Amino acid sequence: MTGLPPFSIQLKALRQERRLSQLDLAIAAEVSQRHLSFLESGRSKPGRGVAARLATALDLAPELANAFMADAGFAPLFPALRIDDPELAPLKSAAAHVLRGHMPYPAVVIDSVGDILDANPAFEVAIALFGDPSSLWTRTHGGRPKNLYRLTLHPAGTAGALVNFEEVARAVLQRIAREAQAGPRQQALIDDIVSWKTIDPAWVRPAGGWSPPPRPIVAERYKIGREILGVFAVTTRLGAAMNAVAGGIRIESYFPADDKTQRVMERLDR
Repeated sequence: MTGLPPFSIQLKALRQERRLSQLDLAIAAEVSQRHLSFLESGRSKPGRGVAARLATALDLAPELANAFMADAGFAPLFPALRIDDPELAPLKSAAAHVLRGHMPYPAVVIDSVGDILDANPAFEVAIALFGDPSSLWTRTHGGRPKNLYRLTLHPAGTAGALVNFEEVARAVLQRIAREAQAGPRQQALIDDIVSWKTIDPAWVRPAGGWSPPPRPIVAERYKIGREILGVFAVTTRLGAAMNAVAGGIRIESYFPADDKTQRVMERLDR
Protein backbone atom coordinates (compact mmCIF):
# COMPACT_ATOMS: atom_id res chain seq x y z
CA MET A 1 0.00 0.00 0.00
CA THR A 2 1.36 3.44 -0.93
CA GLY A 3 0.89 6.76 0.80
CA LEU A 4 1.21 5.39 4.33
CA PRO A 5 3.07 7.49 6.91
CA PRO A 6 6.61 6.24 7.67
CA PHE A 7 5.56 5.45 11.24
CA SER A 8 2.78 3.12 10.05
CA ILE A 9 5.11 1.30 7.66
CA GLN A 10 7.80 0.91 10.32
CA LEU A 11 5.37 -0.20 13.02
CA LYS A 12 3.92 -3.00 10.92
CA ALA A 13 7.34 -4.10 9.63
CA LEU A 14 8.79 -4.28 13.14
CA ARG A 15 5.79 -6.17 14.48
CA GLN A 16 5.99 -8.72 11.68
CA GLU A 17 9.78 -9.12 12.07
CA ARG A 18 9.15 -10.08 15.69
CA ARG A 19 6.34 -12.40 14.67
CA LEU A 20 3.80 -10.67 16.88
CA SER A 21 0.11 -10.51 16.12
CA GLN A 22 -1.67 -7.20 16.47
CA LEU A 23 -3.32 -8.56 19.60
CA ASP A 24 0.01 -9.63 21.12
CA LEU A 25 1.57 -6.21 20.55
CA ALA A 26 -1.53 -4.34 21.65
CA ILE A 27 -1.59 -6.19 24.97
CA ALA A 28 2.15 -5.63 25.55
CA ALA A 29 1.87 -1.91 24.74
CA GLU A 30 -1.38 -1.46 26.68
CA VAL A 31 -3.39 -0.18 23.72
CA SER A 32 -6.49 -1.58 22.07
CA GLN A 33 -6.09 -3.85 19.07
CA ARG A 34 -8.36 -1.52 17.11
CA HIS A 35 -6.14 1.48 17.87
CA LEU A 36 -3.06 -0.50 16.83
CA SER A 37 -4.80 -1.46 13.59
CA PHE A 38 -5.60 2.20 12.93
CA LEU A 39 -1.97 3.14 13.59
CA GLU A 40 -0.71 0.57 11.09
CA SER A 41 -3.22 1.65 8.45
CA GLY A 42 -2.42 5.33 8.91
CA ARG A 43 -5.94 6.16 10.10
CA SER A 44 -4.66 7.33 13.49
CA LYS A 45 -1.58 9.11 14.76
CA PRO A 46 0.10 8.00 17.99
CA GLY A 47 0.58 10.12 21.05
CA ARG A 48 4.07 10.24 22.53
CA GLY A 49 3.12 7.86 25.35
CA VAL A 50 1.68 5.30 22.95
CA ALA A 51 4.71 5.51 20.64
CA ALA A 52 7.06 5.06 23.61
CA ARG A 53 5.13 2.05 24.91
CA LEU A 54 5.17 0.49 21.44
CA ALA A 55 8.95 0.99 21.21
CA THR A 56 9.34 -0.72 24.59
CA ALA A 57 6.99 -3.56 23.69
CA LEU A 58 8.88 -4.13 20.44
CA ASP A 59 12.14 -4.25 22.45
CA LEU A 60 13.85 -1.78 20.15
CA ALA A 61 17.52 -0.99 20.60
CA PRO A 62 18.16 2.68 21.50
CA GLU A 63 19.14 3.90 18.03
CA LEU A 64 16.15 2.23 16.39
CA ALA A 65 13.83 3.39 19.17
CA ASN A 66 14.94 6.97 18.51
CA ALA A 67 14.30 6.57 14.78
CA PHE A 68 10.89 5.04 15.58
CA MET A 69 10.00 8.04 17.74
CA ALA A 70 11.20 10.44 15.05
CA ASP A 71 8.90 8.76 12.52
CA ALA A 72 6.05 9.36 14.97
CA GLY A 73 7.04 13.03 15.21
CA PHE A 74 8.52 13.01 18.71
CA ALA A 75 11.85 13.66 20.41
CA PRO A 76 14.21 10.72 21.04
CA LEU A 77 13.71 8.37 23.96
CA PHE A 78 17.45 7.90 24.54
CA PRO A 79 20.23 10.50 24.71
CA ALA A 80 22.50 10.22 21.68
CA LEU A 81 25.75 11.16 23.39
CA ARG A 82 29.15 11.24 21.74
CA ILE A 83 32.09 9.35 23.21
CA ASP A 84 33.83 12.65 24.00
CA ASP A 85 30.86 14.11 25.90
CA PRO A 86 31.74 14.86 29.54
CA GLU A 87 29.05 12.45 30.76
CA LEU A 88 30.90 9.57 29.13
CA ALA A 89 34.37 10.57 30.39
CA PRO A 90 34.64 7.52 32.70
CA LEU A 91 33.72 5.23 29.80
CA LYS A 92 36.28 6.86 27.52
CA SER A 93 38.94 6.51 30.21
CA ALA A 94 38.12 2.83 30.73
CA ALA A 95 38.32 2.18 26.99
CA ALA A 96 41.71 3.90 26.77
CA HIS A 97 42.96 1.78 29.67
CA VAL A 98 41.93 -1.41 27.85
CA LEU A 99 43.62 -0.25 24.65
CA ARG A 100 46.90 0.40 26.45
CA GLY A 101 46.73 -2.87 28.31
CA HIS A 102 46.32 -4.85 25.10
CA MET A 103 49.68 -3.78 23.67
CA PRO A 104 51.59 -5.11 21.73
CA TYR A 105 48.49 -6.41 19.98
CA PRO A 106 46.05 -4.21 18.04
CA ALA A 107 42.84 -2.99 19.64
CA VAL A 108 40.26 -0.49 18.44
CA VAL A 109 37.15 1.16 19.90
CA ILE A 110 34.17 1.23 17.54
CA ASP A 111 30.54 2.25 17.75
CA SER A 112 27.51 0.18 16.77
CA VAL A 113 28.08 0.72 13.05
CA GLY A 114 31.83 0.06 13.14
CA ASP A 115 33.05 3.68 13.03
CA ILE A 116 36.43 3.93 14.76
CA LEU A 117 36.44 6.06 17.91
CA ASP A 118 39.94 5.27 19.19
CA ALA A 119 42.79 2.83 18.58
CA ASN A 120 46.06 1.82 20.21
CA PRO A 121 49.48 2.29 18.53
CA ALA A 122 49.64 -1.40 17.59
CA PHE A 123 46.52 -0.98 15.43
CA GLU A 124 48.17 1.90 13.58
CA VAL A 125 51.33 -0.17 13.08
CA ALA A 126 49.27 -3.09 11.75
CA ILE A 127 47.51 -0.82 9.23
CA ALA A 128 50.92 0.36 7.98
CA LEU A 129 51.72 -3.22 6.93
CA PHE A 130 49.28 -2.71 4.03
CA GLY A 131 50.90 0.49 2.73
CA ASP A 132 50.75 4.16 3.54
CA PRO A 133 47.91 4.56 6.08
CA SER A 134 46.76 7.95 4.78
CA SER A 135 46.48 6.63 1.24
CA LEU A 136 44.71 3.49 2.48
CA TRP A 137 42.06 5.48 4.38
CA THR A 138 41.54 7.82 1.42
CA ARG A 139 41.08 4.98 -1.06
CA THR A 140 38.57 3.16 1.11
CA HIS A 141 36.71 6.01 2.76
CA GLY A 142 37.06 9.28 0.90
CA GLY A 143 35.55 11.80 3.29
CA ARG A 144 33.63 9.26 5.37
CA PRO A 145 34.42 8.53 9.02
CA LYS A 146 36.97 5.73 9.45
CA ASN A 147 35.09 2.44 9.65
CA LEU A 148 36.54 -0.93 10.64
CA TYR A 149 34.17 -2.99 8.49
CA ARG A 150 34.72 -0.83 5.42
CA LEU A 151 38.49 -1.04 5.89
CA THR A 152 38.33 -4.83 6.12
CA LEU A 153 36.08 -5.50 3.13
CA HIS A 154 36.71 -2.66 0.68
CA PRO A 155 38.48 -3.93 -2.48
CA ALA A 156 40.98 -1.07 -2.17
CA GLY A 157 41.58 -1.80 1.51
CA THR A 158 43.06 -4.71 3.40
CA ALA A 159 40.74 -7.12 1.52
CA GLY A 160 43.33 -7.34 -1.25
CA ALA A 161 45.63 -9.23 1.12
CA LEU A 162 42.90 -11.24 2.84
CA VAL A 163 43.44 -14.90 1.94
CA ASN A 164 40.07 -16.12 3.28
CA PHE A 165 38.10 -13.11 2.05
CA GLU A 166 34.75 -14.84 1.51
CA GLU A 167 34.74 -16.44 4.95
CA VAL A 168 35.54 -13.15 6.66
CA ALA A 169 33.14 -11.15 4.48
CA ARG A 170 30.27 -13.52 5.31
CA ALA A 171 30.98 -13.26 9.05
CA VAL A 172 31.26 -9.46 8.98
CA LEU A 173 28.17 -8.90 6.84
CA GLN A 174 26.02 -11.26 8.87
CA ARG A 175 27.17 -9.54 12.04
CA ILE A 176 26.14 -6.15 10.64
CA ALA A 177 22.85 -7.65 9.45
CA ARG A 178 22.07 -8.92 12.95
CA GLU A 179 22.83 -5.47 14.31
CA ALA A 180 20.84 -3.74 11.55
CA GLN A 181 17.86 -4.04 13.87
CA ALA A 182 19.63 -1.46 16.03
CA GLY A 183 19.04 1.35 13.54
CA PRO A 184 19.11 2.70 9.98
CA ARG A 185 22.86 3.42 9.93
CA GLN A 186 23.63 -0.30 10.02
CA GLN A 187 21.32 -0.99 7.08
CA ALA A 188 22.83 1.89 5.12
CA LEU A 189 26.29 0.39 5.65
CA ILE A 190 25.09 -3.02 4.42
CA ASP A 191 23.56 -1.43 1.31
CA ASP A 192 26.82 0.37 0.57
CA ILE A 193 29.04 -2.69 1.03
CA VAL A 194 26.76 -4.94 -1.02
CA SER A 195 27.05 -2.49 -3.94
CA TRP A 196 30.75 -3.40 -4.32
CA LYS A 197 31.53 -5.85 -7.12
CA THR A 198 33.55 -8.08 -4.80
CA ILE A 199 30.57 -8.73 -2.50
CA ASP A 200 27.87 -11.33 -3.09
CA PRO A 201 24.53 -10.12 -1.62
CA ALA A 202 23.79 -13.74 -0.63
CA TRP A 203 26.56 -13.48 1.95
CA VAL A 204 24.28 -11.20 3.97
CA ARG A 205 21.05 -13.18 3.81
CA PRO A 206 21.26 -16.44 1.87
CA ALA A 207 18.27 -17.67 -0.14
CA GLY A 208 15.63 -19.05 2.18
CA GLY A 209 16.67 -16.60 4.92
CA TRP A 210 18.77 -19.15 6.80
CA SER A 211 22.48 -19.64 7.03
CA PRO A 212 24.59 -21.76 9.36
CA PRO A 213 25.83 -19.86 12.39
CA PRO A 214 29.37 -18.49 12.06
CA ARG A 215 32.21 -20.43 13.62
CA PRO A 216 33.12 -19.35 17.16
CA ILE A 217 36.43 -17.99 15.90
CA VAL A 218 36.89 -16.61 12.39
CA ALA A 219 40.55 -15.75 11.91
CA GLU A 220 41.50 -13.13 9.35
CA ARG A 221 44.48 -14.44 7.38
CA TYR A 222 46.52 -11.89 5.45
CA LYS A 223 49.36 -12.39 2.98
CA ILE A 224 52.00 -9.83 3.93
CA GLY A 225 55.03 -10.15 1.66
CA ARG A 226 55.91 -13.85 1.72
CA GLU A 227 54.22 -14.51 5.05
CA ILE A 228 50.62 -15.38 5.91
CA LEU A 229 49.68 -13.83 9.24
CA GLY A 230 46.45 -14.54 11.10
CA VAL A 231 44.51 -12.63 13.75
CA PHE A 232 41.15 -13.03 15.41
CA ALA A 233 39.10 -10.50 17.36
CA VAL A 234 37.44 -10.67 20.77
CA THR A 235 34.62 -8.17 21.27
CA THR A 236 34.02 -6.38 24.58
CA ARG A 237 30.90 -4.24 24.92
CA LEU A 238 31.02 -1.10 27.04
CA GLY A 239 28.26 0.96 28.61
CA ALA A 240 24.59 0.47 29.31
CA ALA A 241 21.91 0.01 26.68
CA MET A 242 20.13 3.06 28.12
CA ASN A 243 22.42 5.28 26.08
CA ALA A 244 22.24 5.30 22.31
CA VAL A 245 26.01 5.60 22.00
CA ALA A 246 27.30 3.91 25.14
CA GLY A 247 25.13 0.88 24.48
CA GLY A 248 26.78 0.46 21.10
CA ILE A 249 30.41 1.02 22.06
CA ARG A 250 32.63 -2.02 21.87
CA ILE A 251 36.33 -2.82 21.81
CA GLU A 252 37.71 -5.14 19.17
CA SER A 253 40.85 -6.71 20.65
CA TYR A 254 42.95 -8.61 18.14
CA PHE A 255 45.02 -11.63 19.08
CA PRO A 256 47.56 -13.61 17.02
CA ALA A 257 46.07 -16.77 15.57
CA ASP A 258 49.39 -18.62 15.54
CA ASP A 259 52.92 -18.47 16.95
CA LYS A 260 54.39 -16.90 13.82
CA THR A 261 51.96 -13.99 13.93
CA GLN A 262 52.66 -13.52 17.62
CA ARG A 263 56.39 -13.23 16.98
CA VAL A 264 55.83 -10.71 14.18
CA MET A 265 53.54 -8.56 16.34
CA GLU A 266 55.96 -8.55 19.23
CA ARG A 267 58.85 -7.70 16.91
CA LEU A 268 56.89 -4.78 15.45
CA ASP A 269 56.25 -3.46 18.95
CA ARG A 270 59.98 -3.44 19.70
